[in-house]
Amino acid sequence: MLSLSTAFNIKKHTDGKKLVEDILDMGFSAMELNVEVDEEMLKQILLQVKRRKIKISSVHNFCPKLKDFGPHRSIFSAYRLSSLDKEERKQAVELTKKTIDLAEEFGAQGVVIHAGEVETQVKGQELFRYVRDFGKTKIYDIYKDLFFKERKRKCKPYLITAIRSLEEISKYAAKLKIKVGIENRFYYNEIPSFEEIGVILHHFRGNNVYYWHDTGHAQIFQHLEFVPAHEEYLKKYADKMLGMHLHDVKGLSDHQAPGVGIVDFKMIKKYLSKDIIKVVEAHSKSSRTQVKKSVTFLKNLGIA
Repeated sequence: MLSLSTAFNIKKHTDGKKLVEDILDMGFSAMELNVEVDEEMLKQILLQVKRRKIKISSVHNFCPKLKDFGPHRSIFSAYRLSSLDKEERKQAVELTKKTIDLAEEFGAQGVVIHAGEVETQVKGQELFRYVRDFGKTKIYDIYKDLFFKERKRKCKPYLITAIRSLEEISKYAAKLKIKVGIENRFYYNEIPSFEEIGVILHHFRGNNVYYWHDTGHAQIFQHLEFVPAHEEYLKKYADKMLGMHLHDVKGLSDHQAPGVGIVDFKMIKKYLSKDIIKVVEAHSKSSRTQVKKSVTFLKNLGIA
């Protein structure tokens, strides 16, 4: 079963029924609810699920769409499970539980979670913008080295807090028989780093916490020389993988439709079993035609 994230067409629709029909028309039989789906659309989508028009593969935390969050934040990182601020961490956990409730109601297999970030003076966004604009210069190498050292020095309390939050979330999700997928992230100050994926999985071994692989994020990490190769994630963590966001990379732009960029999906196929949740996470930067073609592309590789 191949799923499409509502991230692709959520901005094109205000009616949940039409959103579902659009996704079905592109050749998908399931979809992932992303963080931009509001409560009214969810009601309309649920009717389509109950009528067996479409399945919900997974839900991306936080869902439903948040109406309020703090300054200098967005709906994509509104509250952090790793926050050292007790109230923010508590809010992040409670909102995640709400997402888990939603996943259970919609018959989803799992919830995709961003585990937080390490607060650093050097920012991942700044490093990304520099390499995008100027390339991997000597200044980039110096900047990256400072960034790595600062993150390593500061990471421990944030990782401990993220794991504490995940303990609460895991227990809650287990009662509803929902699996939790910890996603590899886009910016280096975010949790988990490559090594921290292993720390988290070891802590929750035998539990309902899994790895969620994002092809675009891993490819960008390879390009920025944060990891030796994209495949390293799959070599190490594929046996503990719940699901995968499938999207391509052109230059330093990810969330492209699979098949238009540089991601080696033949390599990825080696690590996929039939039980892995497979979600195309193309954004609106891809055309409708490209997304429709991605279904055929992935099926021809044996991924769908």
